[in-house]
Amino acid sequence: MDTLTRGFSKSTNLRFDLVNVTNTARILEGRHLAGPSAAQVMGQGLAGAALLSADLDREDERVSIQMKVDGPVGGMMAEASRNGDLRAYTYIKVMNDIDGFDITDLAPVLGQHGSMGVVRSTSEKTLYAGQVQASPPDIRTGLARYYNESLQVPTAVSIYTSTKDGYINRAIGLAAEKMPDGDTEAFVRVLERFDDNSVQQLLATADRLAAFKDLFELEDLKVVELRDLRFGCTCNEKKIIEAVSSLSIDELREMVATGESQQVTCHFCGETYTIKPDGIRTILEEKLDRD
Repeated sequence: MDTLTRGFSKSTNLRFDLVNVTNTARILEGRHLAGPSAAQVMGQGLAGAALLSADLDREDERVSIQMKVDGPVGGMMAEASRNGDLRAYTYIKVMNDIDGFDITDLAPVLGQHGSMGVVRSTSEKTLYAGQVQASPPDIRTGLARYYNESLQVPTAVSIYTSTKDGYINRAIGLAAEKMPDGDTEAFVRVLERFDDNSVQQLLATADRLAAFKDLFELEDLKVVELRDLRFGCTCNEKKIIEAVSSLSIDELREMVATGESQQVTCHFCGETYTIKPDGIRTILEEKLDRD
């Protein structure tokens, strides 16, 4: 089971969020038939979205990260809900020239230029939508800019992913936030551990927030909340039919003329839905009646 662990140091007023999304990254790697490079990009996106979901309030709230890049992966989108559901996809799933190597630096996959958008929404409306600069593209850096520049909350972020034998092996992330009236000296000390890669190295093996107590010199760092995270997609047959209904009358007529079933695949989870010819004909007739 994937998890989001929230910790707090009362003496310094610093907050920490640790997310492990390895299981979801593995599930999506299989559903998308993704290579190890795309799987790592998805893993980093899932970790970033999961970190942002720690601040969601309503049960129907969700937050998504969308990155478009000029590298061979093309881009990525990841989403996390307040209830713990996670989903993600990359624009390109397999990169034969890169996938033969167990890489830790995703720069060859992401390229030199890109943009990263963050959207926070409910089932009824968009609460926030904004972009941060992401050149060269890096999910961790883009996320840190979002915290510090858009939210104006001093935050350090680290995300670690790895592969083993051509498959995703680990996807985990940590964020440290300086709350109002937080201890600046203590936060600088924590920030230094992020900057010197000590946090990154510990994320390669650590599964619990307690593992970071000594590194940050925070003996009173305690877990205050633990949430379960899991793969979960909001797609269903009704939504797929609605999507097909949005096609033009001419497009629907062409589908009916073929006399063949149509398959629609969800970008987020890889689930494929089949709409039979009679179903397409019904959609067309209903659209003609409305028009």
